Amino acid sequence: MQSGKWSVVAILREPREVLERFVAWHLHQGADRIFLYFDDPEDPGIAAMGRFGDRVVVTRCTEAFWEELGVLDAVNFTKRQNAAILHAYRQIKDGWVAVVDGDELMWSRDRPLSEVLASLPESDRSVVFRPVEYVNFPQQPDRLLFRRFIDGDLLDKVFGIFAVYMNRNRGFAGHVTGKTLTRAGLEVSRAHPHWFVDAQGKRITDGSKTLDDGCALLHFYFLNYADWRRKADFRLKAFRNGRRDLLLAKMNRLVKLGRERKLRHLWSRLHQITPEQHDTMKAHDLLLELDMDMKGIVHQYFGEVEEHLRMAG
Repeated sequence: MQSGKWSVVAILREPREVLERFVAWHLHQGADRIFLYFDDPEDPGIAAMGRFGDRVVVTRCTEAFWEELGVLDAVNFTKRQNAAILHAYRQIKDGWVAVVDGDELMWSRDRPLSEVLASLPESDRSVVFRPVEYVNFPQQPDRLLFRRFIDGDLLDKVFGIFAVYMNRNRGFAGHVTGKTLTRAGLEVSRAHPHWFVDAQGKRITDGSKTLDDGCALLHFYFLNYADWRRKADFRLKAFRNGRRDLLLAKMNRLVKLGRERKLRHLWSRLHQITPEQHDTMKAHDLLLELDMDMKGIVHQYFGEVEEHLRMAG
């Protein structure tokens, strides 16, 4: 049987508790190595990575590092991200390479991820794990609930008049593409956060896994309002740079007017669900609920957790 060895690559600038969850989870899932590119070269979370030896490879993204990679416009995060991904990929000589963000976790339900990868046809150069997206249920905030894609008439049933803002991404607030695991050692010309591009300029996207296959990308997208609001200006650059949709237009208007109460309400509609929505989604098999001790996993690798992730509020 071929190797199912896999490594994780991420460039990140996240709160300590998000970083620790990301690292602990992927070590627990059996990742061979984790390549972390710290967008803030003085990130206070770097110090804790030394305990893992060569299983966690840290790169401080200094100005000299970006200059070495030829990233002249270091202000553009997408350019930095793609350059870091490619830098990591070319260091990994065997197995598979998973490119994910700090708020995303690779997950397999029935068997280790290494077995899933080892079972893939040798002709598959890559496999995309489709996402499920965390939603907060205020009545039971400790439950780990994730929504699946929502299409057609179900969008109206779940979201009512708010469906007009949710149909672009199939009921998600974040991306629907998922993230790709790609075999190491391929001839790639450039990187993208969701895939690699081969020497002929074509995307390397051969296969995919969904929740029906027992696999998913767990996307903890904007757990709380403070995080969402802090990053609103970054997201709105997409609106100002020409990507215009109803949701970004609404956000842009509310931010310009300083309507904080309405912005908080918008966040709630995007990332929380009501009891009625919960029941509708559960009845139509649109919710994944995970029973796992995430705090315990983090504790196993980092010791006592001083402050847990705020899942809402």
